[in-house]
Amino acid sequence: METNLLSISQNYEVFLIDLFGTIWDGNSFYPNALDTLQHLVKAGKTVIILSNYPQLSPRVAEIYKNKGLFAGKHYHRFVTSGDLAHQIFSHDSQKLKYSVIGHLDEGLFADSKYTFVPRHVSADFVYIGNPFLFSCGHWKEVYGLSPFEGELNQILALRKPCICVNADRKSHTCGHTQMVLRAGSIAEYIKSHGGKVEYFGKPDKRLFNLALRDIDAPQEQILMVGDALETDILGGINAGIKTALVNTGVSRYDMEPTSIDSMGEYMHHRGIIADHVLDHF
Repeated sequence: METNLLSISQNYEVFLIDLFGTIWDGNSFYPNALDTLQHLVKAGKTVIILSNYPQLSPRVAEIYKNKGLFAGKHYHRFVTSGDLAHQIFSHDSQKLKYSVIGHLDEGLFADSKYTFVPRHVSADFVYIGNPFLFSCGHWKEVYGLSPFEGELNQILALRKPCICVNADRKSHTCGHTQMVLRAGSIAEYIKSHGGKVEYFGKPDKRLFNLALRDIDAPQEQILMVGDALETDILGGINAGIKTALVNTGVSRYDMEPTSIDSMGEYMHHRGIIADHVLDHF
């Protein structure tokens, strides 16, 4: 296991960097994460923040600018799964109706011909939003699927196709000591019960194509760095680029309840093998 990203950075020219669990722990940036990004930029490397954030990148970049992550200093551009979804939705000429489970992410359907309907039975497809519960006038995070099972079973009974713009199953977030639910868990439930889900975002190769659209570098000099085997690492493999798993996020969390105590062994168990495993970013 290599120590950190700088220990292998001389081998690569372009870095695709995941956000949650890689450089951001849900409350703050991991120690030295911003310094590492700044070092890469100063060294002339191309740094792209590539996130399964289901919102448009300008809004997400502004959120993290307020937390100390600056374009030009720490990275060159931000690309999100929300960007990919919006691009595809806005170019679709179909006048489709959509309903939402959870909380709708702003901006994704702007410029599209799609229209919102409040009931799943009237929809052509169901958008899997952030799995929040609305209670006492506020949207609240949840840890498990049980609050959504009735609605999920209704969607399955109606045979409604679903769209997921955040394939992440769980995430660290501010104010919570354990990981909270994300849209990927909803999508996983639907698929495991015979439903149809279309994903936008890692591990979808289209998001990597969007991020690398004007990058002129050999594939062997491009590195995807992330904490989740099934999104970050599999996505990098799908895109034909090198990968580095940071041993601080989702996959480490997934491994802990098992009898496996080596990330190398766990990767072989999962059948998704990164080129590098980093102790931390």
